[in-house]
Order: sequence, then C-alpha cells, then structure tokens
Amino acid sequence: MGWTARPGLGTTQNIFVDLPGFYHCIVTDIYGCILTSNFVEVKEYSSPFMTVEPPFICEGETAVITVVANPYTDITWLAPLSGSSYTQIVDTAGVYYCETSFCNITLLDSVVVTISVPVATITPSLNGPICPSDTISLFANGGMANYWWNNGNEGESIYETSTAGQYILTIENEWGCTAQDTIVIDYLSNPGAPVGVDVSVCPGEDVLLTATSSDTIYWYSSSGVLLNIGDSLLVSSVPGPLTFILQNKDSLCFSDQSEIDILMGPSTAPIPAIDTTICFNNSIILETNSVNSVLWFNSNLDTIATTVDFTTPILFSDTIYYFQITQTGLCPTDLISANYYGN
Repeated sequence: MGWTARPGLGTTQNIFVDLPGFYHCIVTDIYGCILTSNFVEVKEYSSPFMTVEPPFICEGETAVITVVANPYTDITWLAPLSGSSYTQIVDTAGVYYCETSFCNITLLDSVVVTISVPVATITPSLNGPICPSDTISLFANGGMANYWWNNGNEGESIYETSTAGQYILTIENEWGCTAQDTIVIDYLSNPGAPVGVDVSVCPGEDVLLTATSSDTIYWYSSSGVLLNIGDSLLVSSVPGPLTFILQNKDSLCFSDQSEIDILMGPSTAPIPAIDTTICFNNSIILETNSVNSVLWFNSNLDTIATTVDFTTPILFSDTIYYFQITQTGLCPTDLISANYYGN
C-alpha cells in the first residue's frame, strides 16, 4: 500500500497529515493486482472574520458586511440582522454581530458601521447688512476635505465679496459626505452725496468752498488725499483750475462721490510788452493807452503806481517794470513787462 499526495507518506493503512490537499492510496494485493482508492480532501481550518466596506457611509448610502469563511461554515446573523448569508447590506449606523461555527468552533464577531454627518457653517466677518463699498469675508468651518462656493470658487475656505446676494457653501469631508449652508448678504442704503456749487476765481485769490449735507462731509483732492472734514474748505492762493471730491458719511456708510470745481474767471485782454530806448540820465513816460485800471510794479514786484501811464524816475541803466491791467468784472492780466534800454 502506498499513499500519494507528496513523498514520504508511508505504506501503512492509516496516516496522519498536517497539510491541506487531496489524498488517495494505491493498494497492491497478494496477487499483484493494483487498486486505486477514492480521493479524500483535507481542509485547513481558518477563523472566520467579518469585513465592512465602507466603514463610514453618508446619509442615504449603504455598507456591505461580509463574512470571510470557507463554504462549510455555519453562519447566524444576530438582530437586527437575520439569516445565514455571507453578506448583508445595511444603511443604518450601529454594531452588527454574526456567529460562525466550523470544526466545532463557534465564534462571535462584530463590525461597526458609522454614518458620517458633516455640518457646513458660514461665519461672516461683519454682522448684518454691509455698505455698498464694503468687502465682507465669509469663513467656512475648517477641517473639511474640500469647499465649493456657488460663484464657482473651489478649495478655499474663505470667500471675499463686496456684492450683495445669496451665497451657498458646499463642504465635503474625508468620507466624501457633503453638506450645505446658505447666507444672504444685504446692502445698507447709501446716504445722499454732498451738494456743492462750482466757483470762479482769479489766479492767486483765496476761496472758501462750501457744501451742504445732513451728515459729515469729507473733502478730498482729485488724487484722493483727505483735505478736511466739515462743511467747508479754504483754498489759499488758487494757482489755477482745481477739482475737489466730496463724500458724505452717516453713522455707517459713505455716500457716492460728488465734485466741486474751482474755475478760472475770464481775464482782461492783455496788451503787448513795452520796449523803449532813450539816453541814460532821462526819465520816460511808459504808456499803456488802457481805458481800464493799471497797476505798476518794479522789478521786485513792489507796487509803485496805479495810473494808466507811468513816468519813471531818471534812469541810469537798463531797467524793467511790470504792469497789470484789470477790467471791472474780469480777472487781471498776467504781468506785462515794460523794458527801458539806455544808450
């Protein structure tokens, strides 16, 4: 008699094995006839166990619980489950038990199914309505795997906006479960813009600009530099045309902007410069032939006369004078030169 499956099993009627597999023996009788026995399978025992996939599910999803065991294992599911199948599908969080029996060994095993319920929360940086020019930051709760905002932004937990409207946040946690939160941003009403009147002045004059408003007025240069807070602004020695920006502020918001312009008034028509040549040690009459007021200045721009024509003192060297003509209701001309050249 000989056993086959692997070498060295022996020639006795009974053998002991420690490896799984199929075994049979070959028997030779006293007459030399050979007989082959049937095959016998030896199976190795392994402890059954349970798996669950996925262990975390979102609301409305299911998990599959599986008993991993050989096909000869007796399976008994405990409440709330029942039956003897190898798999169960569940949609409720909890601890699930199964009893298995094989080779006279009975085991009780369990798995835990958890439903992940994420929470989305939007926290604004400002409470209540915002001013039309303000920017507000919307903060999503941290610790999530991903974020989506309804304007298309993805992956950012902070969203900044200056536009009123509804904002929807969708978050996703590490298990792929999602949640949403919504916030509505409203605008406050802008206060009315200040009302001012443009003024016309002559170059070099001082002017006091005024405006009216029911709230505080802010005065800015055309480049945006804050010049004053109040109902008026004094501008000294106006060099030329200027524009000022005004804005009103109530207890919360700034108004739209308005403007006040300083314009240059119309000027008196100028006349050509006067150039005169005479001998030294003489005086000369510098004539403007003007029908309007005339101011005369020396080279240091000191006022020396207010007559239409000007008689110089005796001159001993080349000398320059200036004059300025003013017509009623008009700005004076620029300084006009009157040059004396001696010989």
